[in-house]
Amino acid sequence: MDEQTDEYGDDELDDELEDPLLRMLAAAPAVPLGTATLPPGTLVGQSYRLQRRLGAGAMGVVYEAVDQVLSRRVALKVHEIGRSDRAARMWREARAMARLSHPNVVTVHEVGVDGSRGFIAMELVEGTNARQWCEARPRTWAEILAVYRAAGRGLAAAHAVGLVHRDFKPDNLMIGDDGRVRVADFGLVLERAHGEASYPSEASDVAALDPDDRVTRAGTTVGTPAYMAPEQRRRGVADARSDQFAYCVALHEALFGVRPGAEALAGARRGASDDVPRWIDTVLTRGMATEPDARYPDMHAVVDALDPAPRRRRRVVLSLGLGGTISALALLRVGGMLSPAGAAAPDCAAAGAAIDDSWSDETATQLAARWRADAPALAEVASRTIPPVLDAWRDQWRDAARSACEATRVRGEQSEQRLDERMDCLAGARRRFDAVIDVFGEAKSDALARADTVLATLPDLSACARVDAWGERARLDPERQAAYDDLSRAVDRAVAQVAAGRVAVGRSALDEVIPALESAGFQEPLIEARRRRGEALLSAGRRDDALVDLVAAHDLALLHADRDTIAETMLQLARAVGETPAGTTEAQRWLASARHLVDVLQWSPQRQEPLGLAAAEIAANGEQEAHSLELIDRMLEQDPLDVTTHIRLLSLRGAVLQRSGRFEEALATHDLALAYVERERGPNHPLTADVLGNRTVALDGLSRLDEIERSLARMLEIRVAAFGPDAPLVGDVYLQLAGTAVAAGRMREAASSLTRAEALHRAGGDDIGLVYDLAMIGEVQLALDDVERSRVAYDEAVALAERTYGPNSLRVANVLLERDNLHRASGQPGRSLVELERAQTILSRELAPDDTRLALAQGRLSTVYGELGRHEEAVAHARAAMRTFDARLPPDSPNRVLVLRSFAGVLSAAGEHGEALDRLRAAQRLADRVLPSTHRDRLGIHVDLVNELVANGSRDEAIAAARAAIAMMPGVVDPPERATSLPELLRRAQALPRGRANG
Repeated sequence: MDEQTDEYGDDELDDELEDPLLRMLAAAPAVPLGTATLPPGTLVGQSYRLQRRLGAGAMGVVYEAVDQVLSRRVALKVHEIGRSDRAARMWREARAMARLSHPNVVTVHEVGVDGSRGFIAMELVEGTNARQWCEARPRTWAEILAVYRAAGRGLAAAHAVGLVHRDFKPDNLMIGDDGRVRVADFGLVLERAHGEASYPSEASDVAALDPDDRVTRAGTTVGTPAYMAPEQRRRGVADARSDQFAYCVALHEALFGVRPGAEALAGARRGASDDVPRWIDTVLTRGMATEPDARYPDMHAVVDALDPAPRRRRRVVLSLGLGGTISALALLRVGGMLSPAGAAAPDCAAAGAAIDDSWSDETATQLAARWRADAPALAEVASRTIPPVLDAWRDQWRDAARSACEATRVRGEQSEQRLDERMDCLAGARRRFDAVIDVFGEAKSDALARADTVLATLPDLSACARVDAWGERARLDPERQAAYDDLSRAVDRAVAQVAAGRVAVGRSALDEVIPALESAGFQEPLIEARRRRGEALLSAGRRDDALVDLVAAHDLALLHADRDTIAETMLQLARAVGETPAGTTEAQRWLASARHLVDVLQWSPQRQEPLGLAAAEIAANGEQEAHSLELIDRMLEQDPLDVTTHIRLLSLRGAVLQRSGRFEEALATHDLALAYVERERGPNHPLTADVLGNRTVALDGLSRLDEIERSLARMLEIRVAAFGPDAPLVGDVYLQLAGTAVAAGRMREAASSLTRAEALHRAGGDDIGLVYDLAMIGEVQLALDDVERSRVAYDEAVALAERTYGPNSLRVANVLLERDNLHRASGQPGRSLVELERAQTILSRELAPDDTRLALAQGRLSTVYGELGRHEEAVAHARAAMRTFDARLPPDSPNRVLVLRSFAGVLSAAGEHGEALDRLRAAQRLADRVLPSTHRDRLGIHVDLVNELVANGSRDEAIAAARAAIAMMPGVVDPPERATSLPELLRRAQALPRGRANG
């Protein structure tokens, strides 16, 4: 039919958008919208800030907007949802597009309601549509075919999940500036019920459809008539074969400049710049057959038929002559590839045999022998726990390969290309499997100790069977495939290294491979590499750097990856953002998005465990202790969890209880974790040592120093046996021993332990451990009155923390707070003020206003303000800090002793001696209750109280307090320097006038 005389009208009657790049975002019928354009700056759905209007159609107005949460540009379709038919279509479009995640389909980010408006947030496509692309300059038939074959894959993905587009045309086919082809405008989509083969074919059934499904404006069938299949024009069936018809019409028009049956007119649209092969016309003719049954069985078959590569191969076979052809056919029959009717089905079991080269019973036996020889402390547990997991994964791989083969060669459910894609996906999974086996084969204790973490990097093989799996490798030529495999192997090795605890080594490998992947344009391994480097940076404490990689991986995943990868990346972003209280809300949004996607993908319960753990961690970091405990307890009630997850949940529960001052409950939880890990992994496993280390924090809160020392001694013994005496992990134990000695006031003992910790962390290249060592060395040397050694240690600690974590990290702020003592002891309050204000700025950005760490900075600032004579500011900061401490610190927390003492000092300097004395009395009573009699801080509080009593003229109380403090001195190891003034204070108290018994 001539396009000028089509009774339904040409596509020129379609929606008119101001920006043709976004035509796909509005539905086809051009009816008056009647919706006022919203002004720039309007906030829609709480996070989308409108920038400019892009166009309008029957289903809404399209804007360019900025997602303020994720800092990305989006296309936002906004619709007043009062009219039921238009609302129904908009929501059908959103529901349909949200179900698709495929590189050749426009991505939907979010669907929501904002008051009377509905909105759909989609990726903003920078580029043009296929019609404009063809007209921009001459295109060869091969270029045009490549674009439309990509579009065909997008349509096939839609059909595979039960969706029919109904309005495929060049205007709804977008070609981005990145070269990627996307099918768009699902505004007329039909959704087939599960198991329903097609749409109604009888007129009575059609009449029963929703009016919006039947007619979009008076006398017009849904869709664009110029591209409609005959059955769709008659308002009959509209299934995937109808989309096939429209697709072939559009491709015919692109190749030949006119639609089928139309004569070329003056000024006709441009076709291919070279001669189109006749075989393409043959394919299109079948795809446009009048009867749907005469067309190809599905879009995969159309795309395969349009592949020029197999045709070149067939020409080569024919050139061999008859004998060569007969030989080739014979070989194909033997291989089961060209079976005649009645022939035996191909042996797809052989497809899975390749995995036996990676893992077999013989390999397991060899590894067990190597473990016994090189890592005897862990060999028994490793032999019992690692091989069964590798066995199960190997069997799953074998089954997945056989199923992929049978889907094409036996059941005919998928194309050869789809088989190639699935097998490439499985080959990629096998590369990771090989990397995991290799890292275990090194027989090193770090990998065996973290076996659960290493095994968790094995891919979920069910993802390879999903229709939205991208299959990038299958589309490359052989030479590029080889390069792809080499770089992917490097990524897999690096991932295994990081999981084994060799974070620096793995991260260095990722630093090297990422630029190579970017240069080669290999998107799938690049996404994995950047996501994994983000995880490694996060574990190293470099959250800001981690976020850069994770956001980049997420954005690439939205463009190029399957939904499993998107969900994994969202989970890691949630963990990174949720490390501080300031990020709690955003982290919970990321996690909710990941969980929604996971529900759609139906991840196994075990694969979903990290989401539950992340939710509990985010709540804990956000100081939502009650919610965190609720989430933890709910998970612990589930079916048996992964051993490492179970231990992490119990340890997190203990930490949350400690933060709330519930030390007895925390200790009981850690004891549960200890019993569990000893049962599952044995009393001498490194995981047991980890639990012992966590347990000491609860013991510290209960001032059970003797038991702490016993736990640390056992922890040291386990780690030395597993990793050797020179391992950085052994240095961590010496660091904890030093902390225990400091808590007991034994500074010289602490200095000795720190010397060993520092040496081990330096030798092992453990900068994270070294930062902690140096900061504590600064504290201890200052207490021992070696100001110069303290200065050297603190200076290196700050520089190393800035280099390791970044200049604006929480760890840098913490070291600056600790170095404040040095500056004040050195008589440099001005320098102290500058650093404390810097620390407060960092903490204010990262923490909630009532966080105790921020209160600590305020308390230290108050002290410095007092020393500078700025007493009004000093008292204001001190009172603000005390309000937080009163609300957040448990009543019997030892930390409250030093807080009260510090506050009293500020008040005293400001002349408010009465309140200062009350605070010191409270500090003394608390110290006597929660600190051992040998503790230097307990003696120090008594000295400060005597000083204040003398200054206040409280003669009798001062004398009694001085005598009690003097009697305490012989039992205190490393008493504070100011304790030497006690005899003089006693004389001054005795010289006070009688009659001032109380302050």
